[in-house]
Amino acid sequence: MGQFDRQIATVKRLIDKHGEACFWQKPGDRAPGVDPWRGSNIDPPDPVPVRIAFFPNGGDNSLAAVIAALGDSDVNIASEYGLMSAVNFEPLTSDTLTDSKGDNVEIVKMTPLRPNGEIILWKLWIER
Repeated sequence: MGQFDRQIATVKRLIDKHGEACFWQKPGDRAPGVDPWRGSNIDPPDPVPVRIAFFPNGGDNSLAAVIAALGDSDVNIASEYGLMSAVNFEPLTSDTLTDSKGDNVEIVKMTPLRPNGEIILWKLWIER
């Protein structure tokens, strides 16, 4: 990339400095013989510590949420959004995110910021 390396480094440094210490939990393997809707997992991997800078997202509008959920849009769809630096795993909305207070937060939607195909940040919309 080269052109925006300094700005990217600044954003990552600010997220590390001012972000909230959270844990990202990937699910374990499906337990054999368990119905899929029961959500039973065995041997989940250790939670990964991540830092996320959270910001209020503004008002709630259910029509805007429907539009945003259908496509890649920045319309308000959750009460907060967060910025997380690129991680060495593939984050999914079905994963579990635990904030610094130990509360699980719902990941509504995620989009990567990836100029030239390299993911540098994730934008997460969350509900607490």
